Amino acid sequence: MLKRKLTKVLENWLKSGHEKALLLTGARQVGKTTAVREFAGKFYKHFVEVNFVKNPIAKQAFDCPEQINANNPRPKSVP
Repeated sequence: MLKRKLTKVLENWLKSGHEKALLLTGARQVGKTTAVREFAGKFYKHFVEVNFVKNPIAKQAFDCPEQINANNPRPKSVP
């Protein structure tokens, strides 16, 4: 991988104690995902990637409980 500015940003975030989530923004096709994958492989034993484009239902993890229940009502029990 080319040494990118983003690599340094990720390393500084890790050193800072990262009590807050990190949000990466930028133009498409510039290597954000690749940089994060390589960073995670280097510094973490486990890495989970959630792609909201390929798996839109994953966004429900950020919905409030009222929205989740409204969208997915519990099945009624049959006696």
